[in-house]
Amino acid sequence: MKNWEKVIMIAAALAMVTGMAGCGSKPNKADAEALVLDFPQRITADSISLPESGIFGSTITWSFTPNELISDDYTVIHKSSDKNVTLIAEVKSGSVTELKRFLRTISGTSNGSSGTGSGGAGSGGTGNRGSRGGGTVPSLPSQPTTHPAEPTEIFVDLGEVTWAKTAILDLCKKEIVNGKEAGKFQPLDDITREEYVKMLVLAFGFETVNTGDFTDVNSGEWYAAYVGGAVKAGIVNGIGDGLFGIGQKITRQDMAVMTLRAAEAAQKTLAHKEAQRQFEDQTQIAEYALNAVGILQTAGILNGDENGYFNPKANANRAAAAKILYSLLAAEDENGGHQ
Repeated sequence: MKNWEKVIMIAAALAMVTGMAGCGSKPNKADAEALVLDFPQRITADSISLPESGIFGSTITWSFTPNELISDDYTVIHKSSDKNVTLIAEVKSGSVTELKRFLRTISGTSNGSSGTGSGGAGSGGTGNRGSRGGGTVPSLPSQPTTHPAEPTEIFVDLGEVTWAKTAILDLCKKEIVNGKEAGKFQPLDDITREEYVKMLVLAFGFETVNTGDFTDVNSGEWYAAYVGGAVKAGIVNGIGDGLFGIGQKITRQDMAVMTLRAAEAAQKTLAHKEAQRQFEDQTQIAEYALNAVGILQTAGILNGDENGYFNPKANANRAAAAKILYSLLAAEDENGGHQ
């Protein structure tokens, strides 16, 4: 057995141990965790190679968002300007499916950087249309999420958050959130910084990568690759002194900042839908968060409580996080389209 295959098997075993409860199903095999792409973040080639089967026998099929940028035979369509594309791997083993997303940029023809040739294959898989990937250490273990059952059968504890039910079920169906235990989402539990970062990375398809930027991020934990992906995308900077703030509950104002940065990293420019308002506790919002709170409020993505307070330093709960992210994904951009 090759060394990189041993690494994949170790990562797979650890991923299955550390996985959280999924949306009504048990975690799948770890082929999705072993899957990485060997070609660069910026695609200049006219075609790419992608694996179509995993180390543990899973079948891998690919889709792309937007779908007009990469064809079914993996031909790359270069537009006049650079375009972001999300490559979605659907990893199937029996009746269970896992999704893994990769964000790449396809170079535009106007800058003269596109050209002929084939992009490298993926690692942690076999049977791709190009050459088999090999020699690349896979991304570190993350929390496996499984393809959910029908949304109405997933969670029994959403009655007290009816305002967020649609958001929670939609994000669960898209593999962006999952339950904390079988049949329960625990919507009123506070959400931590790393949990929300994972949601943002999955929602926009940012690449997961272990960067080692923070001393409190353990490279063997499920969150490491998501935090690294968020750092690479420019979503997070940490809390100072080389710390990310693992385990810390995220405040509403910090959630607003991360949310806007994720939208900007995905090149989503939000439309101005509502008049700007002054919250009753406007002066309590930290200066670094004022812009983000204002933009998300006028875009109709977040608002205050029934008394007009934003509560910037209050902890955000899981239901609120799902609602904000769902609203962001559904929001129109400036030219009237959705992303």
